[in-house]
Amino acid sequence: PLQLDDPPEERLRAALEELLRAEGTAELVTGVYAVMRPALLRAIRAHLDAMNPLFDHPTYRLLRTIEREQAEIAEWGDAARAALTREPEAAAAAAAFAGHLERFLAAAGGVAGDAAAGGAELPRARWDGSDYAMDAEPRRDARFADGFNCSARIDDIYADETRPADERAYALVHKRLREMDVPEWMAPILFQTRGRPWDYYRELGRQLWDETRHAMMGEVALHAAGVPFYAYPIDMAASASLNREFTPLEAHILLWDIEQGLMPRATGKRWEWTIAGLDGDPLLVALQDYDWADEVLHAQIGRRWLRDEHGTAAERTAVAAALWERWNPALERYSRASAQDEWWDDFLTQARAGRAPVS
Repeated sequence: PLQLDDPPEERLRAALEELLRAEGTAELVTGVYAVMRPALLRAIRAHLDAMNPLFDHPTYRLLRTIEREQAEIAEWGDAARAALTREPEAAAAAAAFAGHLERFLAAAGGVAGDAAAGGAELPRARWDGSDYAMDAEPRRDARFADGFNCSARIDDIYADETRPADERAYALVHKRLREMDVPEWMAPILFQTRGRPWDYYRELGRQLWDETRHAMMGEVALHAAGVPFYAYPIDMAASASLNREFTPLEAHILLWDIEQGLMPRATGKRWEWTIAGLDGDPLLVALQDYDWADEVLHAQIGRRWLRDEHGTAAERTAVAAALWERWNPALERYSRASAQDEWWDDFLTQARAGRAPVS
């Protein structure tokens, strides 16, 4: 009812449509972190400076929190932008795109529309007025290699009670790291699903962030052991196959089915947490504890938003079973793109050598 999905100003929309059409990572990161987020921060600060903190204290309190968070994000973005623009050619292209966006933003009078709108002629727009078409092909940078290698059967390793506790714990760490494929397949679900209530996008956006966080938690655990998180294969067959061969709704049903399958006490997230505890490393236990809490919420989110299409759990489970019959052969087909070189023993040796003793 608040029409939050309607652009409040067409000139501001034009600037954001230009940003959507960034060509390459350096342009995108520069546009977001050197142009748009600083402009947002200026608008927030201007509002704080102009408002009465007593009369409108709820807004004052929220904006102070948002300002702090956005400043932290901008600091991270500046570091990422610096890393992406070390080469002169990349730096020149990024700077040119920043200037391009700034002219469109100036024409809109800034984020809040309260600055003097620029009257100069705009550069040629990249946006032709058509809807943005998402390229859902998963991409990872040159550090990642052998992206369809699934030779290490991670689920079997941590389930194997005959293996050492630290090996089982590090299998869980790698499973968390591998979750970087879930945001890859959730992004098309969010972007390509239209006409749902605002809460749908808010809750799935929260879930996408959680899944990203899980992968970063795995990264942190490997960093603590001195293992670069990209040094060994991270299978991306799931996101590649779902994004290419399945609809967003089908991908969401499969995601829910996986999460629902992790709820049983004896074989799900509580069990994974128990396995991590056998090793005695509080970092790895905390990782699994937070992952467990998140996945309980995610199963609820999927159940809530899939009811419209498949009202009962039995219906959803039956649909998911049929989808698995398509998905398993697809995953097997993608695995043939790799020679499936064994890497698990080398990974475990490096992790054991680099981790601090568990006290």
